[in-house]
Amino acid sequence: MHEKNIALLCDEADRLLQLNINLLRQMVEEPDVLSDSKNENRLLF
Repeated sequence: MHEKNIALLCDEADRLLQLNINLLRQMVEEPDVLSDSKNENRLLF
């Protein structure tokens, strides 16, 4: 049982890491990808 939970947590951690890596790549390629278009100051999140 614990082994299954650990495996699920590892899989989820890997998935989230890949999402973060992809987001960081997108931010490098498109610097304004996270800008708030409603805000006239174009603040980034």
